Amino acid sequence: MALKICSISSSSRGNCIFVGSNKTRLLIDAGVNFNTVKRSLKVLGQDEQPLNVLITHTHSDHISNLKSIQKYTEANVYSYGGSRLNKKMDILYNEFSLESFSIGDILVTPFNLSHDTPCVGFTLESGDSKISFLTDLGEANDDLVNNLYESDLVFLEANHDINMLRLGSYPIHLKRRVLSNEGHLSNDATAIIAEKLVTKGKVKQLILGHLSEQNNTPMLAETTVVRKLSNAGAILGKDFSLEIAPARGLSGLYCVGNKK
Repeated sequence: MALKICSISSSSRGNCIFVGSNKTRLLIDAGVNFNTVKRSLKVLGQDEQPLNVLITHTHSDHISNLKSIQKYTEANVYSYGGSRLNKKMDILYNEFSLESFSIGDILVTPFNLSHDTPCVGFTLESGDSKISFLTDLGEANDDLVNNLYESDLVFLEANHDINMLRLGSYPIHLKRRVLSNEGHLSNDATAIIAEKLVTKGKVKQLILGHLSEQNNTPMLAETTVVRKLSNAGAILGKDFSLEIAPARGLSGLYCVGNKK
């Protein structure tokens, strides 16, 4: 069975990612309004009902429109138990731990990410298809990266260029937060992870997301990652493919695994 993935929005202003199988439709995060979700799903040939929403963490750019999306789609919402979603908003949701669970024909495996609030990433599997998703993390240890090697596709944060951040307009306390091991991945850190995934794992498709609109550019993120992989002998277009998820608007729609 195949898995499909498409970024609806990926930035510090709002995050929402579509993942679907033959029978199940998921959104990862709900940081864009319902009309955007509805239009996007229509373009993708998907209905907005029934819908399921997985929440990575409770920062506003990931949950700001959750109530309206649930109201209009009657979506089933799933949130990590440590995230205390109901302290942010009064909403009905299913609480999950760091154990695998199923939503329809998709097996969801959450894993902890190093961030300044309880935050998780996911591997999503259906049949022989496996997608991994991780944004909003300051570092990724070897155990975490090793668990991603069997993925067909990885959606990975490339938040900032270190020089742009250091020379930019952010106040010093915010710069320190972003640069900390509970902040966000730089292009350089992302490139190191990407090299391992492609040269040591089976990952063939990378999507880079959650780029800072103040401290990064798509060209810088792509160039940094491609250069690192090229130096390791991996050829863009042959050994791997790469896309930068737009800050707003749809990315490409990717389908991995057996389409039957």
